[in-house]
Amino acid sequence: MALDVDSIDPSVLQDFEELFIAAYQELYPAYEWSYGSLLYETVIRPTAVRAASDEDDLDALRDNMSLYLASIADIPDADLINSLASNFRVDPKEGIYGTGEIAVYTTQQNNVYIPAGSQFSAGGVSLTNDKQYVGVANADSYVDTDDIVYRQLVAIGSEWVFMVPVRTTTYTDSTVAQGLTVTMNSRPSQVSRIEIST
Repeated sequence: MALDVDSIDPSVLQDFEELFIAAYQELYPAYEWSYGSLLYETVIRPTAVRAASDEDDLDALRDNMSLYLASIADIPDADLINSLASNFRVDPKEGIYGTGEIAVYTTQQNNVYIPAGSQFSAGGVSLTNDKQYVGVANADSYVDTDDIVYRQLVAIGSEWVFMVPVRTTTYTDSTVAQGLTVTMNSRPSQVSRIEIST
């Protein structure tokens, strides 16, 4: 495989050339090893190029075998991270979903349905709910099921509000601020606004 000499740091290449010139002059003082000589061009220069290229490869390998450098990479390589973690007997685990609650506001005290799997967005973070939540005037009149949860509508000024637990759609370390406006795909017509509660 041909080596790309232009990609090698000239100062590293020069350091290796000087190192090899000194070593060969000590071993074979009767020969001419200086810059421009036949032995320089046929022995020193190719050996220094190979050594400098190998040093670059080793530096790249060292960088890739660093947990710290892998953790701060713009786009970490998942396979590399898994291989690297196994060197330290660490078993990678899946991340966790971010969780919290959204406050759903309405201007009327009628039942408000938020279907399971609704798609929300707040501050660039995608959110969803795992169950159907229904805001109702009298939650004591209803019994929750495995799929449907009834929440009491609470009066706040001229509006009514109820809380819906949500989670991020992907594993994340993102956070969103309390009070941030939430958008919802196919928002029910009676919902006046949605905000991050916690």
